[in-house]
Amino acid sequence: MPPGPSLRLKSGLLAASLAGVWCVLNAALHFAYIGLSVQNGLALPARLTLDAILLWIPLTEVALVFLVMSGLKSLWRSSRLPARLLAGILIPVAITSAAGLLLAVMIGWAFRAQGFALPKPSLLSAALVDLGSLAANVTSKEAFSLVYAMGFSVLAACVLFRLTPNMSRAELARLSAIAVTNCFVLGLLVRVPPAGVSQRQSDRIEVILTDDFLPTFSLLWAKLLLPNYPRNLRVSEALVPRDHNSAVEKQERHPNIILISVESLREDEESRIVDGEYVMPTLHRLASEGIHFRRAYAPSNESAYSLSAILTSQHALKTPVRDEFREPATPYVRMYDVLPKTYSTGFFSADAEEWQNMKAVSWSPRLDRFFDASNAIAGTMDAPTADTGFSDFLRERGLQKGIVDDGYVVRAFEDWVDHLGQPAAVKPFFAMLKLESSHFPYQQGLHVPVHFPPTDLSPAESRSLAFLSYPHSLATRMQHRYWNSLSYQDGLIRRLLDHLRDRKALDDTVVIVFGDHGEMFYENGAVTHADRLLEGTLHTAFVLWGAKEFVSPAEYMEPVSLLDIGPIVLRLAGAAPYGGFQGRVPAALEPAGGTTEIGPRPIFSVAQNLRFEESVLVGPWRYVLQSDGLYETLHDVLRDPFEAHDEVQSHPEVVGCLYATLVEFRRNQLGYYNRPDLIRSYFPPRHRLADVPACAALRQGRP
Repeated sequence: MPPGPSLRLKSGLLAASLAGVWCVLNAALHFAYIGLSVQNGLALPARLTLDAILLWIPLTEVALVFLVMSGLKSLWRSSRLPARLLAGILIPVAITSAAGLLLAVMIGWAFRAQGFALPKPSLLSAALVDLGSLAANVTSKEAFSLVYAMGFSVLAACVLFRLTPNMSRAELARLSAIAVTNCFVLGLLVRVPPAGVSQRQSDRIEVILTDDFLPTFSLLWAKLLLPNYPRNLRVSEALVPRDHNSAVEKQERHPNIILISVESLREDEESRIVDGEYVMPTLHRLASEGIHFRRAYAPSNESAYSLSAILTSQHALKTPVRDEFREPATPYVRMYDVLPKTYSTGFFSADAEEWQNMKAVSWSPRLDRFFDASNAIAGTMDAPTADTGFSDFLRERGLQKGIVDDGYVVRAFEDWVDHLGQPAAVKPFFAMLKLESSHFPYQQGLHVPVHFPPTDLSPAESRSLAFLSYPHSLATRMQHRYWNSLSYQDGLIRRLLDHLRDRKALDDTVVIVFGDHGEMFYENGAVTHADRLLEGTLHTAFVLWGAKEFVSPAEYMEPVSLLDIGPIVLRLAGAAPYGGFQGRVPAALEPAGGTTEIGPRPIFSVAQNLRFEESVLVGPWRYVLQSDGLYETLHDVLRDPFEAHDEVQSHPEVVGCLYATLVEFRRNQLGYYNRPDLIRSYFPPRHRLADVPACAALRQGRP
């Protein structure tokens, strides 16, 4: 319906009144839920700039809303039919946009009141990734509150449109000038740092504005006024030119190489004893007879990011937003793509590799055999409804089966090896196996034996399970289910080794077993994975076992990254190093004097899912920085593996070093992938400790 006659209110008085109310409301909520503590440590000019922006944003928003609504009213009253038709289309859009703005403000402050960060576009995108899990945890009270807020927002927007007075052309021109001036001043306040303010304080102002200032700034103004990438994208690390071709070095034997990825395998499970027996006796034996990397860290806390990084030996951080593997900056180069041509190659997954578009990374024309749940003939299962994100994905795709029992994955591998039928010395093989039974809610197999009771859940308890949360009272039984799954997978690894022994191939084989990430069972109050970058979600098992010519038993205590698996595989296969890999061969596998590494090596991990974080591990210290600098944590994970005591305040020099290291890591990664000229000519950068005075002690190995 056409808008009715406006109430007779003076436009200037109404605009000033609304601007004053909006300014006071925003300032009151800001100081109530955020306060001045966020400005601690900032110089006075920086503080004054933030206060000015706090005043100017509401003024600008009111001016723009008034300009749009008054302009649309004038357009509606035009004598020309096309103008009236255009107004009829745009008026509902304007009212909806105003209602959305009010709703965003209410939801943002509701988040902040509960101790969460203000929502921003990246968080909304991440929430959509696991919408099923989020919806499962929304209470009826929260749903009612959301509906109520939506209704109130629409009503308030309609009333505002009704109250907005008609303006003459002269008044609209003055209001347009005011709105443009406000936008210009706001842009200057945001983009031009105050005089005498350091680069770090300038960056901190940008972080505060983006993440912990006003809901409308986090969702709207940050996109308009701040760059999507850090202002300084200078790549400071040396880059290797793309002039390298993989080649086979002189080596008498090329061993078979088998990679076994065990879902959610924590580091401590290799030696876990429950009721007097090892949970994974085969893996424990392999660790004692081979190289056991005691401090191995996953490149991310979720499978898609971690395994894509492992397969390509490249850090997952390539853009400021989540990577969906649809438009890579360069074609993916997997470790099996650069193996010597003499190798037969196979990939065997219990998962549907289309999940989160992982097939774009894992599949390669170089593979002779590609097996996953989508092409399995037998052994497939329904995805458990508790794994809401995955089950929602299958339902959206119209797929009936999403996983295959790990036993059938091993059988597919065994059939493939038997089909090769040639001695390893003539035609060695490389195989990657992804075992998934140990994924939440665990026991995802057709016949998982129960060695560690109790595991049973009542129907009501099963319905209470969600990937991101479940009742604390179920933690013990969930962990027992997890142990039973690991025990089942351990038995399959033993079966695989026995099969190779029977066909006289085991003596020519190297086996690498690792977890794609860790898992939590209410340590730190967290469950499963894919949320925060916690020690328990990153510290995973990593064992290298096999032919004595290539593997000498050792316990390696220095930190390593699972990105190192790619370079290790090439070293074992006798191939020259590939310059595009960001991992490196650990010193344990280097010949004497072969390593050029000086000082401790930083180990990086990335999360771009429900949270956006980066972490770096150096020596005993693991430092986590929210991607926009909203918060930071520091823990001595050797003394405090469950990260109960944050030591940011007690070790400022360590924080200074690791902060600078993470900032350089992020800048170099994003800077490289934002420069097509660098991508065309050079491989990605390698990373090291920042060259700052605060790193002197850590560089010399002092904690």
